[in-house]
Amino acid sequence: MAGGTERHLLDLLAGIDGFEHTVVAPRLHLGESTDAAIARARALGAIAEVVDMRRSPSPTNAGALRTLRALIGRARPDVIHGHSSVGGAFARLAALGSARPVVYTPNGIMRTPWTLAVERLLARRTDRFIAVSESEASFALKRGLTDETRLAVIPNGIDPEPPPRLSPTLRSRLGVPAQAQLVGSLGRLAWQKAPEVYVGVCARIAAAVPDSHFLLIGEGPAERRVSRKVSRAGLDDRFHRLASLPDAASAMPDLDLYVMTSRFEGFPYTVLEAMRAGIPVVATAADGTRDAVVDQVTGLLAPIDDQRAVAEAAIDLLRDRGRREALGAAGRERVVERFNVGAMVAATATVYRSLIDSSPRDSKPTAMTGDDSELGALRR
Repeated sequence: MAGGTERHLLDLLAGIDGFEHTVVAPRLHLGESTDAAIARARALGAIAEVVDMRRSPSPTNAGALRTLRALIGRARPDVIHGHSSVGGAFARLAALGSARPVVYTPNGIMRTPWTLAVERLLARRTDRFIAVSESEASFALKRGLTDETRLAVIPNGIDPEPPPRLSPTLRSRLGVPAQAQLVGSLGRLAWQKAPEVYVGVCARIAAAVPDSHFLLIGEGPAERRVSRKVSRAGLDDRFHRLASLPDAASAMPDLDLYVMTSRFEGFPYTVLEAMRAGIPVVATAADGTRDAVVDQVTGLLAPIDDQRAVAEAAIDLLRDRGRREALGAAGRERVVERFNVGAMVAATATVYRSLIDSSPRDSKPTAMTGDDSELGALRR
């Protein structure tokens, strides 16, 4: 119940008509309370169940599975939907023996050998695998995590209308001079997002663009490493850190450039938000990201883990305002035309209904869904 997966789930709760939703969430996500996310789910009309679950192997998880099985027995859902890797595992294990069709949306497939082995085993209990990007779908097919008959590609989407601009502005909050160029990035400080690469990119930009400032929004296990790297690069006065910014989408217009250095993604919302705001994107050509950013058209792509290539692309754009504006305008048009939250919600509802229509009906129509350590139920 955090980040893009939380957002994806809440968008489904808000947008799918004709279903009653019951979300089952963990008490904690990476040590942080999920209370706020659960409150948002309830505000959208969902029933919310809280179950003590763990991301890592734990005796607690056996009890969680028993609780989830009991919920399935009571709710008698027509469809069960697991979101993210751990939530997907809970969903599919809890559904064993229930004869209920199961949908799984990984929102970024974990790439370790053991997680892929688990995914292949659980694929037998997955009736629909929803990839949120074409590149995620390709990866899943190549690794045997699903097959063409069970695969659906439903890209993430956002509201084409941008939110009101942040007030007071992000620049004023951070104390960034009006004439300075502000480069930003948002993501969990973990290996997947490569925040240390982002700091290295910023150091190279700082040497070439004297009036540049940098922003990194996020927290996670790499925080100390990031802080040390910032200090060693001599960026302390120009590098701004925020643990979180709930209204980050409203702050996108304050940036001159959005940079993402991820090693893999499902389909990153922050890139879509930057493009919607007309802010050009420089990113690594990771799965998911390259589905959003068209190289040389809506932004620039560079090889994964290549600090120099990312920095050079960013420096070129910071020195060329006309090109930044052209890429930004093309990015805004691409988001409006192709990545609409309404289309995402409608396509997911179609998956639910197709499974309901093809399954034995022994109860009122229902469906179920879940996040990183979370399972939910959607009752029609």
